[in-house]
Amino acid sequence: MLSQQVKENSIVIIEEPESYISIHSQKKLLDFIAKTIVTKKLSVILTTHSPFILSQVKTDNIRIITNIFGKMQIQTPSLSDTTDKLLGMEYRIYEKIVNNEDKIATLFVEDYAARLFLSCILKNRTHELYDKIDIVSLNGESDITTILQFDIGEFMSHKLIGVYDGDMISKVSQEKIDKKCKLPYCFLPIDECVEIEIQNFINLENTYKSLQKVLNIEISHFNSIIEALSYEDHHDWFIELCKNVDKTQQELIEVFYNVWSQDNEEKINNFVNDIKSKVLTKNKVLINS
Repeated sequence: MLSQQVKENSIVIIEEPESYISIHSQKKLLDFIAKTIVTKKLSVILTTHSPFILSQVKTDNIRIITNIFGKMQIQTPSLSDTTDKLLGMEYRIYEKIVNNEDKIATLFVEDYAARLFLSCILKNRTHELYDKIDIVSLNGESDITTILQFDIGEFMSHKLIGVYDGDMISKVSQEKIDKKCKLPYCFLPIDECVEIEIQNFINLENTYKSLQKVLNIEISHFNSIIEALSYEDHHDWFIELCKNVDKTQQELIEVFYNVWSQDNEEKINNFVNDIKSKVLTKNKVLINS
């Protein structure tokens, strides 16, 4: 559209081209825009909140629009770091210990519950990495496998990593999923999907009482809630449990994690170390490993 309809020497205004597209696509789009600018001799005014687009633009060509005491001001940053600070995108650099590079990763999980659970682990066990990683929930393990089949990891500094539920460990090998994957993957440190893991956890007498106490629900009331939900599908069971104990899904998973983690230190540590190694290691090493 841009290359076909815009006349040479035109001024083109593009508003937030990063909307609804991945980081990789943002970079590809900017390459296309740059090529079109050169071939058609265009002047482009582009507005963005994306640090990934800004990282591809020379500091001299960036203008920061701010509101100071009710008046609009336009600033030209003197250093690239200034841009990050002005836009509120200053990061705690953890990955720079490897070749002094700023690396960011996206972890793909099977569903929303897995996203919340993984977020709890990273937030509690690796503060320095938590702010640097996006967690994206998909629609099941097949979606993760589809993404991991793209052979693009060698050419990206941004890491794409699949994180399957624990029940996929045997399936990955049996169904030969591992041979299809070109990008790295690992498994949540649980035996099932998150909802079933919580179900199984509640069915143990000692952990049942621990959760009941942390949730601050009278035991007879908690008993009646669990009994009423006993025949629900595990997805519906989890959603209804949240409603009955007056917690959001995030709040309930955080409660579960805080109790569950006390007896699963080794699992969590091994998992976190695995995630760190995949984020910090060069993509070339990870492909087909």
